[in-house]
Amino acid sequence: MDTTAATVTTGYRSLTPLEFASLPDTAWCWAKKLMHLALLHQEKALSLRQGVRSHDLHTPFAVHPLQCALAVLSEPALDGELRVKLFDVLLHHELEAQTGIKPDFLPLPIQEMIRSLRCLSHGDLGWSAPPEIRLCKLYSLTFDVMDGQAPTTQHLLIEALVEDVENSFGGLNITQTARIMMRRLELQPA
Repeated sequence: MDTTAATVTTGYRSLTPLEFASLPDTAWCWAKKLMHLALLHQEKALSLRQGVRSHDLHTPFAVHPLQCALAVLSEPALDGELRVKLFDVLLHHELEAQTGIKPDFLPLPIQEMIRSLRCLSHGDLGWSAPPEIRLCKLYSLTFDVMDGQAPTTQHLLIEALVEDVENSFGGLNITQTARIMMRRLELQPA
C-alpha cells in the first residue's frame, strides 16, 4: 500500500494509510469465515441433495448458516462478545451434518456449544441447555420457517423458544422475526 497517499480521517484524528491498513479488520475476518464456510458446504457436501436447501432444491445449503450467523452478528441488544461467539456457533452448526467435517478447528468452547445445539436438533428441546444454545436454536428454526423448511409441528416449539429467549435476553430482532413468521404460518390455508 502506498504510504504517501492522503490520510484517512476518523472521528478523532487523521491516520496515515499505513496506520489505517494496520488496524484490526474484524469485518474482513468475518467475511473470510463466511466465504470459507460457503465453499466447504459447496465443495464438501456429502451428497448433491445435502448441498442445497430442500425448499427449492436450488438454494445452496450454506445460505442457512450464513443467514443465522449474520442475523446474530447484527443483533444490537446482545453483548458484542456473545454475538461474536454465537456467530461462530451458528456459522458452523450444520457443517458436520452436511459435509462430515468436524469443526475441530474452532476453539473448544465453540465446539461444545455446537455439540449442544446439535443435541437439541435430535430430540426434545432440552430446556436444561444453556440460554445461548436455546437462542441459537431459535435462530436456526426461524430461518427454517422463512425457507419453508420447518414443519408446522415446530410452531409450538418456536413459540416456547420466543418466550424463553425474551425471558433470558429481552426483546431481540430474532424474536420479532419469529413472531412474524409464525403469524404468517397461521394465516396460510391448511
